[in-house]
Amino acid sequence: MAESFIFSIVESLIEKLASRAFQEASEALDVYDHLREFEKTLSLVKAVLLDAEQKQEHNHELRQWLRQLKSVFYDAEDVLDEFECQTLRKQVLKVHGNIKDEVSHFFSSSNPLVFHCKMAQKIKDCSKRLDKVAADRHKFGLRIIDVDTRVKIINSANVADAPLSQQNLNLVDLEQLQNQLRKGNLLEVKFW
Repeated sequence: MAESFIFSIVESLIEKLASRAFQEASEALDVYDHLREFEKTLSLVKAVLLDAEQKQEHNHELRQWLRQLKSVFYDAEDVLDEFECQTLRKQVLKVHGNIKDEVSHFFSSSNPLVFHCKMAQKIKDCSKRLDKVAADRHKFGLRIIDVDTRVKIINSANVADAPLSQQNLNLVDLEQLQNQLRKGNLLEVKFW
C-alpha cells in the first residue's frame, strides 16, 4: 500500500513538470533540458512501480529499493517546490515591487543568477540520484506495466456490520477480483 503512495508522488511530480507554468519558468531559468531528462526517468520508474508493488512483499531488497526511491522523490518534490516558490516570488515582485525591492532582491540570496545556478545543481543532483536508483530496477526483473490493473473492492461480508466509512476496502489484482466474483462476495467494484 505504501507503494501506491509512492506511485501518487511520482504522478504528482510528473504533473508538476508537465504544467505550462513549470515549462515556461524552466525555460526562463535555462533548466528546461535538465527537467525534461528528469521527467523521462520519472516516467520510466513509474512504469515499473506497479510491478514492484506486486513483488515487494517477498523481497526485502526490493522494499529497500522502494524506500530509496521514496527518498529521492521527496527531495525532488522539495526542489520543485522551491522552484515554484521562486517563480511566485518573482511574479509578486513584478506586480507589487518597486525599484528598491528589485535592487534588494538582486543582492539577496534570491538573486536570479545565484538561484539559477543553485537550482540547476539541485536538479542535476536529484537526477543523478534518481538515475542511479532507477538503474537498480534491473536487479529485480521488474516489468513495465502500462495499465494499472489494481481495483478497490468493497467486501459484502463486512458491509452489514460497519458504517460506510469503515467498510473493508482492499487493493487487489485481477486474479483476486475474479475469485471474489466467482464466490459472489462482492457488493461493488471500483476501478481507478
